[in-house]
Amino acid sequence: EEGKSSCEKCNENCLNCISTTGECTQCKESYYPDGKECKFCPRGEYSDSNDNGYCKKCPIGQYNNRVQQTSCTECPKTTYQTEEGQESCIECSPLCVSKDCDKQTGKCLKCIAVYYKDLNDDCQKCGKGYYSSEGSSECLQCPEGTISSNEGSSKCTQCTGLTYSNFERSN
Repeated sequence: EEGKSSCEKCNENCLNCISTTGECTQCKESYYPDGKECKFCPRGEYSDSNDNGYCKKCPIGQYNNRVQQTSCTECPKTTYQTEEGQESCIECSPLCVSKDCDKQTGKCLKCIAVYYKDLNDDCQKCGKGYYSSEGSSECLQCPEGTISSNEGSSKCTQCTGLTYSNFERSN
């Protein structure tokens, strides 16, 4: 059996490899080690110089729709992402004013008119006899002499003719 007279070169994207096997232990940015190979980080993941060549999932509120990236992108206005390692963001609810929502939770920053933010920060429709203006965090009861006969009213209607509206009072 003949001895080795030359060394083989480790993978071109490998920064450190084991001298006896050629197995890569550290890769360049945006690659990860897989045996003797250095492979691209997949969509939804990234690798930077602090990661020792290992891919990390994009954090909540960010995405990455390309391979071999060194960072992730924050979800654009009107979108959000509640999970790590995603390739895209989700559209904010149309119940949000200007479709603007929290980038990490998807909760509306403000609700459109006729909705209010409940204790869970979800937009809920106001009930009959109540109204809500845009961005309100509560439904307001219609004042005496006015009504709202439908759910989700943005204003109260004045009683007219020989009609009236007042609050039931207990003595």
